[in-house]
Amino acid sequence: MFEYTVKTEYYDLVLQDFLELFRLSKKKFNQLTTSGKILVNGAIVALSYNLKTQDLIHIDFLEEEGIDYPIALESPKVCYEDDFILAVSKPENMICYDVEKRNIQTLASLVANHYNKTSQNLKIRHLHRIDRDTTGLVLYAKNILSHSYYSTLWDTETIERKYLAIVEGKMEKSSGTINLPIGSDRHNNNRYVVSHSGKPAITKFKVLIQMKDSALIECSLETGRTHQIRVHLSHMGHPLIGDTVYGSKSKTYRTLLHSHSIYVYHPLKCEYITITDNLPKDMQNYLLERGIYEY
Repeated sequence: MFEYTVKTEYYDLVLQDFLELFRLSKKKFNQLTTSGKILVNGAIVALSYNLKTQDLIHIDFLEEEGIDYPIALESPKVCYEDDFILAVSKPENMICYDVEKRNIQTLASLVANHYNKTSQNLKIRHLHRIDRDTTGLVLYAKNILSHSYYSTLWDTETIERKYLAIVEGKMEKSSGTINLPIGSDRHNNNRYVVSHSGKPAITKFKVLIQMKDSALIECSLETGRTHQIRVHLSHMGHPLIGDTVYGSKSKTYRTLLHSHSIYVYHPLKCEYITITDNLPKDMQNYLLERGIYEY
């Protein structure tokens, strides 16, 4: 179920053009537009209808029946929510989802509990994932419009993801761009390396605080390769604290990486929004132990 009051930015836009903004597949578009479930001001109208400010668009998504993941006993920390998207904070040592949908606690099962408690009969539509060790923001689509829209735009300038990481050593530059392809490590499963035969990968970084033997940095991704930040920083000689897979000698129980903010265009609000999640306690404590109180 979806309701939207037309904003002035969409005044006089043809209904079909409005629906096409969400980049639906041809099959999905045809299913949606021939179902008779799209109403404007309570009535079925032609796709050629010109929208007016304050028109109420109502869409009944037939496929939305049923939460399709096991429901956890607890709910996630919600960082942002409206009728279009949901952003939650993933705790440490938790996977985003289980492909087999077994009865284990995952971020998806926490989201299922949130939907259940708030009487939202929605499917769990994750738009991306982060590693088990990594904490912070994960974005979910709440219907087929938002899922289609953001899935097709995920690795473009429409979405900017920023991470906070604590890395080993003294950074030689205060900021920069790492543009090195990443591919699978043929000798180690679930490990990746900088490789000429790999896929393009671009990470921008900025040093926020340089400490004696480590640094707090901000990284933004222009691509979404697996382990991208970890691989790029390790290749530079600055593995993330606790990331023993990529060469860290520091003894912490997890890799100190946090999905801090998502800057995203919201087509229904007709503006960019910024969603943030503050540093988790373990990263705050690491900084406090070194006399850093700003974060």
